Amino acid sequence: MTDIKAVFFDIDGTLLSKSHPRMTPLTLSSLRALREQGILVFLATGREATEVRDLHIEDDFRFDGKLMVTGGYCTYHDQLLCKAPIPKKDAELVIQRLSDWHIAATFVWDNGFFINFIDDNVRSVYAKIYTPMPQIEDPHTFLDRDIFCITTFSTPNDTLRVIEGMDLKYTSWFDESFDIIPADSGKRQGMLEVSRQLGIPLSSMMAFGDGQNDQDMLETAGIGIAMANGEPSLKSIADYICSGVDEEGITEGLRHYLMIQ
Repeated sequence: MTDIKAVFFDIDGTLLSKSHPRMTPLTLSSLRALREQGILVFLATGREATEVRDLHIEDDFRFDGKLMVTGGYCTYHDQLLCKAPIPKKDAELVIQRLSDWHIAATFVWDNGFFINFIDDNVRSVYAKIYTPMPQIEDPHTFLDRDIFCITTFSTPNDTLRVIEGMDLKYTSWFDESFDIIPADSGKRQGMLEVSRQLGIPLSSMMAFGDGQNDQDMLETAGIGIAMANGEPSLKSIADYICSGVDEEGITEGLRHYLMIQ
């Protein structure tokens, strides 16, 4: 058995699939087996707190911690570990460019989000991610809040234009939308804080993911596992490729490393 003290799980495409919006009984049993061994179990997701709540993913299993908004807002037993909001001046310029170029985007804080307008791109994405359509609001009225992520419903090139000249980057957990976050943010940063504050070496961490926004997480963990249904670029850097989310990949990956029976 490996000396793993904490395991981090992405949600969409990893714990949940398009065909089953709840964790399977076998996945739940595997997570409980980790806990029985004293291993900490974390969510690591692009979603914020109300989305996680509305997925009901914790109805059957309470996670020890959550790296939410792609590492922008991280908690341990519901206590804040760290946060990384987008700088106000950058948020203002992004809002202006989105308006000028008529690009739809959601604006995400620690426990809520809204959208500037809704178009067919937005409808297409929200039909696939088990999340209600957000309310339409004027982004300027929320500049007094910490905004952790701005998600564009456009193309990678449009998103690069929006953040040009700013200390921002984009990542993605869904093919048709792109998450703008601070350049030094990401799931890796949340893992570093878990390591620093809880005293767990990165080498004693394991991570499961399927998307582009999981790459820094898999590279940071002592063992990084990509789902078979994951992005080719992610699978190319993984230590192991487990079965797909619809083939009980979580359990298979944990068994491969003798973490569970």
